[in-house]
Amino acid sequence: MYIWMVIAAFIAMLYSFTLSFRADIAEVEISPRAESTIDKIVLQHRALQSFAAGNVSYSTGTRVVSFTPGEVTFSRLKDYLPYGFNKGSEEADYVSAIYCMDPNSPGFSQPKDCNTPGATAYLITYGCIDARWKSLTSGKPNNDLVTAIKKIVRAGTMFGYTAQADVSDPRNDLKSPMALQGNLNTWVAIPQYIVNNDNGIADGRSFSQMCTGNNSDCEYWLAYMTPTY
Repeated sequence: MYIWMVIAAFIAMLYSFTLSFRADIAEVEISPRAESTIDKIVLQHRALQSFAAGNVSYSTGTRVVSFTPGEVTFSRLKDYLPYGFNKGSEEADYVSAIYCMDPNSPGFSQPKDCNTPGATAYLITYGCIDARWKSLTSGKPNNDLVTAIKKIVRAGTMFGYTAQADVSDPRNDLKSPMALQGNLNTWVAIPQYIVNNDNGIADGRSFSQMCTGNNSDCEYWLAYMTPTY
């Protein structure tokens, strides 16, 4: 009896090698994983937005900001994240940061104290696109990830993957060397100060050090950017 069970198991194993992949494999496995990747960076950025909003107050009509430029660590964001948010290995590399700039400087190229009237604060969350979501031919984000972006992030949001920008492009009002390529061909220039300065962020984690071609470990990055006040 035992030998027949072994033979049956062996035949079943051989048969399994001849089975084709499920026709709906993209729908039941790949798409949910791509959407999870987008969900995590979106949720972390929304936590950053809540953190920033919670650190702005008004005294006799004057705006008082209690945050400072630089990275906002995950430990400071966790209270603003939904219950059960899983900080796994993939989103652990997402960096959330605040940049305060002078909107009157060419291309938003100069910093400005966050409490100074007229300053503009940019919130940005960014992280490397994992190899599993890259096209084997172009190296750019593949259709699965792009489709997930379209499904989760509404058009017009400053969300997408980093791309080199032509300063002569008429869309490039900031004359920036980098832009975000987003949903429905949304294209938005990234302020020069974010591209060119470390903003006091240590350990090589600033946008300028990680996402601008200086990092040989990753070519394309996801980023979510929001200007405030």
